[in-house]
Amino acid sequence: MIHVTAKVTDGQLYPHEDLQFHNELRKLEGHDVEVIVRSVRIRSNPQNRYYWGTLLYMIREELESAGYQAGDLVSGETGNLTRDLVHEVMKELFAKKEIYHPETGRVIATTKRSTRDMSTKEFKTYIDNIRQWAVENLSLDVPDPTHLYSIQ
Repeated sequence: MIHVTAKVTDGQLYPHEDLQFHNELRKLEGHDVEVIVRSVRIRSNPQNRYYWGTLLYMIREELESAGYQAGDLVSGETGNLTRDLVHEVMKELFAKKEIYHPETGRVIATTKRSTRDMSTKEFKTYIDNIRQWAVENLSLDVPDPTHLYSIQ
């Protein structure tokens, strides 16, 4: 199964992950396929502002005040924590995508999904999972985004 997000411009479909889409499509050469196209909302600007300006900021601040350095989160990294580094760690924890063998159905690889291509609903779930992780692992209660922005 291929699952991608795309933009329709002048009646043409432009996948956000163009190379991945075309590589996966080539694997289905000669097969009959079902194509379902539906409108989705990619994560909103308020969601993006909340994610970077509140959620990641507060997590980075909490980790830094607890004495964590970049190398404590990612092997080989040096220096202070950054929001970009915390973002990568959160993707590793909560934006995994499993790749299945087409014949056996077994998981053969796991990759990190780009948050840029998440729908507003998917991104809300991603945010909720990170907020829960922050409470459980850092005792950090990050404010509910619906109180700060209209991102439902």
